Amino acid sequence: MLPVVIAQAATQGGFEKFVNTLASGIALGAIYAILALGFVIIFKATQVVNFAHGAIAALGAYLVVYFAVVLNIPGRWLDFLSPTLQWVLSATIAVLVAALVGMVVERIAIRPMIGESLFAVAMITLGLDLIIRTFTNDFMDNQVRGLGDPWGAEVIEIGVLRISQTQGVTVVVTVLAMLLLAWFYRTRAGVAMRATAF
Repeated sequence: MLPVVIAQAATQGGFEKFVNTLASGIALGAIYAILALGFVIIFKATQVVNFAHGAIAALGAYLVVYFAVVLNIPGRWLDFLSPTLQWVLSATIAVLVAALVGMVVERIAIRPMIGESLFAVAMITLGLDLIIRTFTNDFMDNQVRGLGDPWGAEVIEIGVLRISQTQGVTVVVTVLAMLLLAWFYRTRAGVAMRATAF
């Protein structure tokens, strides 16, 4: 397998294509890493395999579109701010609303299942996944919509590497989130939280 990859990379433009595909793969892997991190945190804290985690993440993305693009909240009232700052505020509101939805789901559906079998809890989270996905699909009309992020389709070029600014931001945010989480788990509150979960 490796000789085939090396032979293809050696062809004209093959190395450039390899580097750019690798960069795109790292950016996509960063998204998966953030989702996996959330999945693991939920499992470590509650001992619940939460199959609704992906649906809540998708709901968060939908809320970013809704607040930043459709409603332009809070940008419509704060038009003196730069478009980037308006988008960041809209995304922050969307994250907070998605977190609130997650807390409500945990209180109403998951917490009453404490002490039940893992299979029963898994079935509840699968049902929640279907409900949340149906809700978001109905409101989005199954249309692909952009997040309205301020980076758009702009590209950073470093030698043969061409990576979109969105992918660069994705990787940077993922690395920062992981570093902040590692730091938090070493603080007094983080150690107490891990001890309580254990």
